[in-house]
Amino acid sequence: MSDVIRMEYAAMEQLIQTFRQAHGSLEEVKGVETQMAQLIENGAMLGAAGEHLASAIGGPLVNATLKLAAKMEEEANDCVKAMEIMKQHDQEAAGRF
Repeated sequence: MSDVIRMEYAAMEQLIQTFRQAHGSLEEVKGVETQMAQLIENGAMLGAAGEHLASAIGGPLVNATLKLAAKMEEEANDCVKAMEIMKQHDQEAAGRF
């Protein structure tokens, strides 16, 4: 395996934007999930089935969506940090010549 590490900064910027867009989309999905659970709880689906569905959507599904959204933001931040480190090393290497 090569010890050479290269980074395409434009591609990394696109990746960061994609992670952030995914985060925003997942936040919207969470809002829709919460709204669905509230509609069910408010009588859209009555009985035990409605209670179980509202509970499943409003609890585990919303929590999973929030975790995934947070992970997308974390990945975006990790990419930003990696790009900053790489640019710093590029500048240091350029200064040696």
